[in-house]
Amino acid sequence: MKIIVVGDWLADIYEEAFHNAFKSLGHESYAFGWLKYFNYRLEAQRYRLKRNFILELIAKLQHKLNFGPTINIINKELIKLALNVNPDLIVFYRGLHVKPQTLTTIKKKTQTNLFFYNNDDFLSKHYNAVHKKNIVLNLKYFDHLFVYREKNVNELEKM
Repeated sequence: MKIIVVGDWLADIYEEAFHNAFKSLGHESYAFGWLKYFNYRLEAQRYRLKRNFILELIAKLQHKLNFGPTINIINKELIKLALNVNPDLIVFYRGLHVKPQTLTTIKKKTQTNLFFYNNDDFLSKHYNAVHKKNIVLNLKYFDHLFVYREKNVNELEKM
């Protein structure tokens, strides 16, 4: 089976754990993380450039507001990967920066099953409102929804 695991890729206990588990079961697993798209400080260090606080601020705003050229690039790159790999399954670990149009494009152009997983209480009042709205807008495009909390299961059943 060909699988793409999509998410922040912030720590090895999240997306990477899924990716490694799929590989250990003999599946062809691909990683797609967007954290690198927001990390201008790391890029500056890599190329020995001076830190640019304005670019860092812009990156943080795009991440928080889920809007801007970086978000567009992430979605275009994800579509490109999905069309190149033509996976059987894409697992979205939270899927914070994925646009509904990206999901519909992938579904129209591939036979991919889309899985959503979130171990956070993404419907709580403490969750970033912009990310919460985006996740809720996207839910109808996923073939399967997996959540950690029973509370979220009950909330999703009411939607």
